[in-house]
Amino acid sequence: MNPYVRWIIPAGIENIILFATTTFCTFMLSNHVKIVPFREKNKVFIAIALLIYIIYFILSPIHGIRIGPLIWVLCFLIILSYKDFIVFKSYLYLKKLFVWISIFALIFWVLNAIKFPLPYYTYTPDFRYSSLDNYHIYGLAISLYRGSSTVGALGLERIVGVFAEPGHFGIYIGLILAIERFNLSKKDNLLLLITGVLTFSTAFYGILGLGFLYNFLSDKFFLKKMRKPFIAILLLLGLVFLFKGNALREVTYGRVIKNNSGNKTGIIELVEQRSNESNKELFSSFVKSPNVLFGMGYFIDHTKFQTTNWRGIFFRFGILGFTIIILVIISIVKEAHKFKYGLLLLSIAILILSHRSYLYYNPGIFMLLYMATVANRIRIKFMKNRMEQYQILRRGNYITNPRKTL
Repeated sequence: MNPYVRWIIPAGIENIILFATTTFCTFMLSNHVKIVPFREKNKVFIAIALLIYIIYFILSPIHGIRIGPLIWVLCFLIILSYKDFIVFKSYLYLKKLFVWISIFALIFWVLNAIKFPLPYYTYTPDFRYSSLDNYHIYGLAISLYRGSSTVGALGLERIVGVFAEPGHFGIYIGLILAIERFNLSKKDNLLLLITGVLTFSTAFYGILGLGFLYNFLSDKFFLKKMRKPFIAILLLLGLVFLFKGNALREVTYGRVIKNNSGNKTGIIELVEQRSNESNKELFSSFVKSPNVLFGMGYFIDHTKFQTTNWRGIFFRFGILGFTIIILVIISIVKEAHKFKYGLLLLSIAILILSHRSYLYYNPGIFMLLYMATVANRIRIKFMKNRMEQYQILRRGNYITNPRKTL
């Protein structure tokens, strides 16, 4: 997920740590690892898709060999050998970590908002597009600055947590809420929701909208359950609007549609606003060239072509690369065991692909999608066991109030 710790340690160290710890933990979990991990049909398709991904994206002579991503995908293949409850327990640890990141991010966001003097370490990265970009590292949270001002609008900061961009943090929170099936009755999920809103990430709002649509179609009591979270968000945004009205308008939608000369402001139009006209013209020429099948290669000059949105995958890896990524996504989400939930995950994955395509050049998003399918399988098994226990008790006449028991 590229937290700031990875930026300040020597390159390659994180790869060694990741592979060593994954291998060690797999050895320690030997009782919960299948010797032949891909006998399960649901994992065979994922493994095959990941191997194709490795060959084309990481070991291809066309696109260059990248050792780091190779280690990460190999670790994902190892993790496929784990039993579901190990993956689910790992997810619970990950979620708890994100809750604490969100708590500290909110604390420092408030302190910055009231201009409280905070000690920090300034870090200027080499991976940002603007030379003015720098980070204030407070330890348990960071802030992204452009020059001497926080990234946002008119002094209203966009929360980044410990990640490179607010959009990244928003996408990760959105995926975790998707794994939770947007159950906002839990306090920790509500905390994640508030943090996600304050990233002012277009992608997060899109994921949230898809989640609300999913629950609206799946749960007839959804609107009733949403009253408290809806009130909390309204109060939060109302408070921000009271003090930073113009900034709130700019940071939520103004920054995206300010260059839109037309009247359309749908999802497609919002995504398209992230690409300038020269980029679109260059892409139009590219799709008419023979390079459209394999792409121009991973190591292209970012100053010549903006590679952040969906055009980036086609420009770098061609139609074949785009097809392989879709194949990996489908191989994972088809194991959701519920059509509506699988469709939700697929929609979120495509939204991320259109918005931040480069996040798919490493397996982080794939692994979160896999965690979502495992969590859903665990929940289905749990509910099935609960129903079986209920039926046994009912047949034995042990139940006087079935509704209370369930």
